[in-house]
Amino acid sequence: MASRVGFREVAISGEQLELNGKPLLIKGVNRHEHDPDTGHYVSEESMLRDIRLMKQHNINAVRTSHYPDHPRWYELCDIHGLYVFDEANIESHGIGYHPDRTLANKPEWGPAHLDRVQRMVERDKNHPSVIVWSLGNEAGDGVNMVAASDWVHERDPSRPVHYERAGQRDHVDIISPMYAGVEWIRRHLEEAPEEQRPLILCEYAHAMGNSTGNLFKYWELARSEPRFQGGFIWDWVDQGIRKLVPWTYRERRQSVPYGSDWFFGYGGDFGPPDVPSDDNFCMNGLVAADRTPHPGLLETRQVYAPVRVEPGGDRYTFRVHNEHRFRSLDGLELRGVLLFDGVPEGGPDAHPAAVVPLDGIGPGQSRVVALEGFPVVRPGPGVEQHVRLEVRTREQEGLVPAGHRVAVFQTRIAGQPPEVVATGQLPPLGMMEEGGIVTVTGPEFQAVLSRERGTLISYRHRGRELLSEGPRPHFWRAPTDNDRGFGMPRRMGLWKYAGRDWTVSRMHAERLAPGAVRVRIEGSLPEGAGRVQVIYTLHGSGDVLTEFRFTPGEGGLPDLPRVGMQLTAAAGLDSLHWMGRGPHENYSDREQSALVGRYAARVDELFVDYSEPQENGYRTDVRWAALTGADGSGLLFQGLPLLGVGAHHYTTDDLERAAHTYELRWQEEVTVNVDLAQMGVGGDNSWGARPHEEFRLPGREYAYRFLIRPLEGTSPEELEGRTRRVPEGSLPPSMQEASWLPVDTPAEVSADPPAPDPPPTLR
Repeated sequence: MASRVGFREVAISGEQLELNGKPLLIKGVNRHEHDPDTGHYVSEESMLRDIRLMKQHNINAVRTSHYPDHPRWYELCDIHGLYVFDEANIESHGIGYHPDRTLANKPEWGPAHLDRVQRMVERDKNHPSVIVWSLGNEAGDGVNMVAASDWVHERDPSRPVHYERAGQRDHVDIISPMYAGVEWIRRHLEEAPEEQRPLILCEYAHAMGNSTGNLFKYWELARSEPRFQGGFIWDWVDQGIRKLVPWTYRERRQSVPYGSDWFFGYGGDFGPPDVPSDDNFCMNGLVAADRTPHPGLLETRQVYAPVRVEPGGDRYTFRVHNEHRFRSLDGLELRGVLLFDGVPEGGPDAHPAAVVPLDGIGPGQSRVVALEGFPVVRPGPGVEQHVRLEVRTREQEGLVPAGHRVAVFQTRIAGQPPEVVATGQLPPLGMMEEGGIVTVTGPEFQAVLSRERGTLISYRHRGRELLSEGPRPHFWRAPTDNDRGFGMPRRMGLWKYAGRDWTVSRMHAERLAPGAVRVRIEGSLPEGAGRVQVIYTLHGSGDVLTEFRFTPGEGGLPDLPRVGMQLTAAAGLDSLHWMGRGPHENYSDREQSALVGRYAARVDELFVDYSEPQENGYRTDVRWAALTGADGSGLLFQGLPLLGVGAHHYTTDDLERAAHTYELRWQEEVTVNVDLAQMGVGGDNSWGARPHEEFRLPGREYAYRFLIRPLEGTSPEELEGRTRRVPEGSLPPSMQEASWLPVDTPAEVSADPPAPDPPPTLR
């Protein structure tokens, strides 16, 4: 029988894991052998699908968690090029880790430990893709692991040995903790400068449900600290099994416009109800059980990208870094596109304005490149200008096709505030106040506000009702898996119904001008959480300027899951157009891969199925979002300056209550969140770690503003014009500057933060 042969040298040298004398960055994932239909039997086709996705998302290493894989897996890794940490089938953590309890420290269990390690090494020793041996997973440490390590070092001195439970003991060659936080890693590197071993996380960035936040922070550290050489995300694929949706739910769903007869079962979905399970804890992959990518995989592709781009001195000059250790950037090209209000110059289908081959940039090298042919255009009122950069392949290489996007980057180079329309130029308004109801009427719209409800209860444009329920203060989100892990429903439960149950103490209406009416609504939140003030300024154009201010109550308050307002749009408004980060779901701590642009999707398409429903489908840094029907009519929400926006055919309560997606009750109306901010999703682990501090919302004062505008038969092109003029008094101080959002600097290549406008914003 023939075998492929490869030659390479693996060593620990100069405190780093090296291959052929070059230090590696391990951009890895943990992989279980799993198929949604055949369980732990996986075909070669399934293996190739995994490798194809990994190669196309910049993943270069796999840990075979937690057992040696099928022999064909190693052959495919040899052929297509993946580093492998090969792991023995040893795990006994249920017994405990204490030296007096763990099997790893009981000599009578020594032969069993050694046998499994020996069989792995003897079977897989000739595969060049295997660069590190792993003694097992979560099985304690002791004399048996020391003996196994000694045997491996004697039998195969060409490869290092790692084992997480060994910690910093001297029978392993790599420090390989699980789920160590960024600050722990930084302290370890600072406090143990004499340590001569690399640090590689055998598990990190727990990708359970809506997760993988903070990933970029690990890689900022890995790229700056030579001893920290990356790690393996937990994990690759949701371990769900395809099951038939119960008949009662299939019958009910016949009346909705979509749905599947199948779902991915987990935990308690198998066996009698009294059988213990870990619920959905096995659903923690970057891809679903059928290999449908979760948004976290797109973030991983960007953070793991081997090509980095940053500004190089002026607006059309950039420095390109090659992070590869052994190959040049031959065969790649940098495509530059100039965006005006999120649309490429020349239209969505225009060719890139500049294409620069990256040939000749060798391993570890960088080069400054200039994008030629871009016009120098000063944007008009309300227009932003960005340069979007894409690194793409010129031709197919292995499993990566020609034209494949390796990485994306963006820089904001200019922007002007919208034009202000004087109130005197607006049509006059009629106003009537009676019995706690204020009715404001313009030439083409009517708005009704209720003191009892504390909101707009009707917003009609040309006779069509656009609201099913008006905007209310909203501070909650359907808990994610990570939220449940750190006790968010209990810790932050004060905010769950705070907006729904607020008590309105005052509503005051006044005419500011013939074409402007202001209605101020004030109230208090339950349990002394604080006070809310919402000011609606209605204009003769139909625009409703909405100003929101939250003032915290006395004493310490828990962090807020979100700060914003929630409304329900009328049935039929089922498409969302927006200018902001996209096209995929993104959050404040997971937005590196989502660039500012113009996007559109049906509301159903915004939904992300995480098997157990939770917060999903959000978009950040939104300049404006238009919710429209088939004829282009609907509602426009314009941030002043930026918003976070989510839209679903489900309520927040439904997303929180359902254990499976098929249990959700689809509704024709659309629940819309128009927020200042939402806290990050986190991802360091799913059993206690919270989002990093800079992505939380502490209990302090918040304020923001946005416009609600009616749309009538508006085309995508006409949407541009609708956002470039605003009524007098709409702009906060920060947007009255010549350039209302900061232009990116070399240190802020992919950042696009809101201006520091008092009252405070998130960042």
